[in-house]
Amino acid sequence: MSVTGSLIHRRSEQVSRFPGLYEAEVGGAANVGESYEQAAARELAEELGIHALPRLLFTFINSSGLSPHWLGVHEAVVPDAVVPAPDEVACIAG
Repeated sequence: MSVTGSLIHRRSEQVSRFPGLYEAEVGGAANVGESYEQAAARELAEELGIHALPRLLFTFINSSGLSPHWLGVHEAVVPDAVVPAPDEVACIAG
């Protein structure tokens, strides 16, 4: 699938957190020693099959939820077609 602009996807029913819900972002936790950019690139590849170099726009602390945690917001130019991982993403719309 080729996408221009924004991308909305529905999470797989098999994921442990928020199965079947719609998202307008891709994300996950950074591994030990991984930069924000490396984590964003890994998550893009894992979830949507996108191989791109994300650019960090800004970071902020999220004080809601289970515990405060830092988040990074990125943007990326997507050079390839989007090929979602079926165990992560049920469907996409762009």
